[in-house]
Amino acid sequence: MVIRALIGGSIIMAIGIFMVIKALKKTAVLKQYANENRDSYGVVHFDSQELSRIHSANKNLYIVIGITGFFVGFFGVIIMGYGFNL
Repeated sequence: MVIRALIGGSIIMAIGIFMVIKALKKTAVLKQYANENRDSYGVVHFDSQELSRIHSANKNLYIVIGITGFFVGFFGVIIMGYGFNL
């Protein structure tokens, strides 16, 4: 049972780390787009209102994925701690 907890916890923690890294990369791409398309007043310009909504929805989605990934990784650490009998 201990080996299963260590392996399962490692896999779950790796999934959480992957989710956080993926969210950080995608958020950086969205921030770069916003910085490149700002005018002198600080307003980000999009070609259409639909693209603006998509950008905002993607930003919020990746924030949620990052937070969820953190908690998934933390759950993996807890399972690994059970495997080490802590």
